[in-house]
Amino acid sequence: MEEDNGRTYKSILVTCNDLTSTIIRKAMEKHFIDDDPKYYELLQVVSDSERMKIPEGSNVFYAMKSSTLHTFILKQQTFLSWLDVSHGAFPIPCRRKERRLKPF
Repeated sequence: MEEDNGRTYKSILVTCNDLTSTIIRKAMEKHFIDDDPKYYELLQVVSDSERMKIPEGSNVFYAMKSSTLHTFILKQQTFLSWLDVSHGAFPIPCRRKERRLKPF
């Protein structure tokens, strides 16, 4: 384990059979995080300014970019990142025309 600027680094073995959820769980165990893994995402550090999200359900070994260093970040998702805002996810309220009685 190494520390750099308050960040803790731990090693995790990634095999060719590991899915994203497995690696997230392993990282949470190593960092003593007791939370639901579905609220976390795995990001690969590609460069100082670039991060690449490893898609859910993918095989991490094949999804990661091949480079000499394989550095990942376990990041807690924000509310908007796990909220399904795709088309049809939320029912759109329809406005009903109000019928008014005509005066006599």
